[in-house]
Amino acid sequence: MMRKYLKGDAQKIIVQPEQADEAKLFAACFDEINAYTLADENNKIYAVFGWWQRNDICGECFALLGQDCGKKLLHIIRFFKREIPDVMQRYHLQYAFMTVKKNFIPAKRLAKLLGFSLAADLPLFFNGSDYQLFERKL
Repeated sequence: MMRKYLKGDAQKIIVQPEQADEAKLFAACFDEINAYTLADENNKIYAVFGWWQRNDICGECFALLGQDCGKKLLHIIRFFKREIPDVMQRYHLQYAFMTVKKNFIPAKRLAKLLGFSLAADLPLFFNGSDYQLFERKL
């Protein structure tokens, strides 16, 4: 089930290897942004998703995906296909974007399923790795 993020949820995820470096540095940042948690009835955390308003017209999206969240992907997609446009309209955002590690195929697939499209390649963007910028317009 998707629920409101609770402080510390991001630190409880066993992230996919592609996000290990990001999680070490940025998991605590989810405590400071608008965020959601994918958890089961026993409060096992599968993924966290968050966003913040970068400027008057643009929001930036973030996610940490657990190693075992694949089975929950349909639930994630259904929720965010509704939530992303609602948030963008509510805050009058014309664009939303996210960065994805270039070789992180499940995250790229998720970005596309959520209506984001590839906008740019970002060579050596973080920690010596190439990333890609995905963008969604309202």
